[in-house]
Amino acid sequence: MDTRNTIRKDIKERIRNFADVKVNECLICIVKKDKEIALAKGLKEDYFILEPGFKANTKVEARELAKEGHCVILTANEIQGYYNRLDAIKQQDYNRLDAIKQQEELEELHLVEVNYSWESGIRLYTLSTRIPPEEWKKVAHLFSFWRATEYEEDDEEWCNNYVGFATTNPSGVEKILNIPEKRTIAYMKQNAKEEKVRAEKVKEKAIEKICKELNVIQKKYTPLYADWSSADYSQEVGKKVDETENFKIHEYLVNDKKRGYTLKNKNLAEKYKIPEAAWTKPLKIPKESNAERLTEKLIEAIQNG
Repeated sequence: MDTRNTIRKDIKERIRNFADVKVNECLICIVKKDKEIALAKGLKEDYFILEPGFKANTKVEARELAKEGHCVILTANEIQGYYNRLDAIKQQDYNRLDAIKQQEELEELHLVEVNYSWESGIRLYTLSTRIPPEEWKKVAHLFSFWRATEYEEDDEEWCNNYVGFATTNPSGVEKILNIPEKRTIAYMKQNAKEEKVRAEKVKEKAIEKICKELNVIQKKYTPLYADWSSADYSQEVGKKVDETENFKIHEYLVNDKKRGYTLKNKNLAEKYKIPEAAWTKPLKIPKESNAERLTEKLIEAIQNG
């Protein structure tokens, strides 16, 4: 496995795919399509990575954008962690690399749900990583060895067949191990609910913006066709004639002749997978296409019985 790619993957996941990330021993360079993304230094500790098209002049503004999913915050500790990993790889010191990973995991220690029993309604939790023996002794009495029952093993919908030590008292474990509130099961569940609500609000705003954009496109470019080129050899997507914030407008060809236009998603339209039905009737068929001829033959056959 290419360990450098592993690090790049770690960072890419951390910044929610806003950018491709290149790492070397000197810096973290964040780029997207060969264009630099805004990377704003915080007050000594934080770095704010902004989605293209968004600006933040202060940490408060950046944190507000982060709530809406347009900014990711990397702490100095996180960045230093990447440097440490890279240095260990450079020295081919894989024992040190494992130690760094273990330390990072311990610093983020929390419990995770591993199973739910449909028979009893019990939820099982285990630790996110191994802990030192002296810490394990403090909580061992709250853990038991679990395995799926005979019936649960046959029901994949309700059980993932977890086998290992788990607890039914996550709050008790969290209290003994002094796990910070922000990493407790209760806090993370509540945060997940709030994040879902926030995400829905962000999506609603994005869809509203996209709809306004489509209204302008539909008035300027007509007729608009769904792209059938993969299913009908007579149809083809032609050259790009225009581009808006969230769509690319292309000529739509039938037998090499322009018959109208079609759209390709980008940015928010791509993120939310806007369907062709949002801007045209998918069954609207351009004239002289193979699909039109086949449809006419089908209708004629039905009429003639």
